[in-house]
Amino acid sequence: MSSMLPPSSASPSYYSREQVSAHSSENDCWMICHGLVYDVTTYLNEHPGGVNLMMKNAGKDCTSDFEAMFHSPKARNILKKYLIGELLPEKNQLLGSMQRRSHLTNNNNQIKNSLLSPFYSPSTSSSSKPVEVNPYNKQPRVQTFKEPQLAQNITSSSTPKSVMSKSMFMDYKVMLVQNITSDTKVFTMKLPSLSEFLPLKPGQHIQVAFSDKDSENNLLVRKYTPTSVENRGFFELTIKLYNHGKMSQKLSKIKIGDTISARGPFGLDDLSERILNCYQIFMICIGSGITPMYQIIKHVAKEIEEKTPMKLRHMTLLYGNKTMQDIILEQNLTTVSKEVTTQEFTFEIFHKVSREPQDYLNTFSTENVHYEAGRMDEDYLNKHTNDSQADHNSCLFFICGTDEFVQQTKHLLSKNGHPQQNIIAF
Repeated sequence: MSSMLPPSSASPSYYSREQVSAHSSENDCWMICHGLVYDVTTYLNEHPGGVNLMMKNAGKDCTSDFEAMFHSPKARNILKKYLIGELLPEKNQLLGSMQRRSHLTNNNNQIKNSLLSPFYSPSTSSSSKPVEVNPYNKQPRVQTFKEPQLAQNITSSSTPKSVMSKSMFMDYKVMLVQNITSDTKVFTMKLPSLSEFLPLKPGQHIQVAFSDKDSENNLLVRKYTPTSVENRGFFELTIKLYNHGKMSQKLSKIKIGDTISARGPFGLDDLSERILNCYQIFMICIGSGITPMYQIIKHVAKEIEEKTPMKLRHMTLLYGNKTMQDIILEQNLTTVSKEVTTQEFTFEIFHKVSREPQDYLNTFSTENVHYEAGRMDEDYLNKHTNDSQADHNSCLFFICGTDEFVQQTKHLLSKNGHPQQNIIAF
């Protein structure tokens, strides 16, 4: 392994993509993330996903894959240890090499974070000017992707811009479109203010609209739960597309640079406190119903990482799909389960897959992530929801799926003695 850490008294080192690509073996592995270059050779065997997962991006830009997966603040801070320099500015980019030096100080252990860096923290300097940084330098997963141009400096304002409105639809530029299953896309949208987050709480959603002369008020409107809101300057929607759905037909045509109209947030305001003050939560969903559950899961993971006092000790996800290929955010869920499970807290995932043989599913099961053949019927739900060590008043249930699935599940839980106020459907 070649060590090219810039000395503390020297300026930051710059590397071209060609130079980084030359370091693509298990004995010498470099990667690019958010325009910074890392030598992760000694970290390969420590990564929770294993060497094979890491080697997929060896010598390449891993920004898109890095942001597609859940990474706790602790995991993001690990990056600092392996930083060796910056990506050499390419010809015709709007930010010159002197501006790009703001990513690093002369001391390699001190990093001035960009707005979209993996370990961004707000600057305390009132004179700082946030810069829009392209978070997706790598070649895209979709053929239509064109790398967004880097923008000029934007002067920060003491009055934060409104990033979303409940009363009116605002347009959001699409930065990236990714296919994560055969019928599911992730749309990454840019916020009007690069220094702000989308103000979304657990249990809340937004509305997306397209012009449609056959719909009420000439607007076709659907509600979706963003799956990533923790990054400044942009948010993500994970949406399952249906062959005959009117909204799906609109969304299937969206490409990089287009705009999507949205407003919000709408939904529950006090869910966060209720989650932290119960003993166990059950999330029961099918298909794209995973999106509000994933939002809750990441919220709990963040609270655990920040050592927030909580009564919550168990989190259980019951997730039904037809095939393994239909499972949305599967690897993300597995990663979170590994991150948060301790002696004091457990997060178990139960995948119910209706069109796969059990022998095949057995090869995927781990200690906290289980795969079982069949449908999510009454016996299956009874088996898992009645197994809690807590009394009924100490459990919260979240349900998301088709109207029929939601109603049947709510009826079953009520029949088993669970209070109505503890059963929440999205």
